Amino acid sequence: MEEIGGRWQDLTREQQIYLAQTMGGQRQVNQLMALFDNWTTYSDLLNISLESEGTLAEKNARYMESLGAKMEQLGAAGERVKASFLTADMINPVLTGLTDVTNLLGSFIEAIGGGVPALMGLSSAMLQAFGPVISREINSVITNMQNVKENAARIAEDVKLTNELNK
Repeated sequence: MEEIGGRWQDLTREQQIYLAQTMGGQRQVNQLMALFDNWTTYSDLLNISLESEGTLAEKNARYMESLGAKMEQLGAAGERVKASFLTADMINPVLTGLTDVTNLLGSFIEAIGGGVPALMGLSSAMLQAFGPVISREINSVITNMQNVKENAARIAEDVKLTNELNK
């Protein structure tokens, strides 16, 4: 191809047609003739492409060392582990069970009159179960805040006395 492309312009039109038919058959004559008629343009573009390949490889090498590329590689590795670890046969029953439980919960909430009564009932149950603990913890926080306030007052008084002594 290179040899013919380089000498294409020196051939007669009959020779060009004969070579194109011989090389490409009747179906590819027009494509081969167009290629050889534009051989200089083809060669120039091919050279540009080959020269830019090195630049592209260099940029790709720099990117592959970047944080973004490393994060993408980590994500791909994680997806591969997930795909090999978790199969549809393992996950589908769990998802079906969660769907059934969610539907049951939705039916229960609808049966008691909607979300507000459900939240009120849940809040009431939580207060009965955890009320004494919550009350104790709130009292502890209040006591600690009072201690912090008293300690801050003492520190302020100590700083004031220290400043007076330094004068």
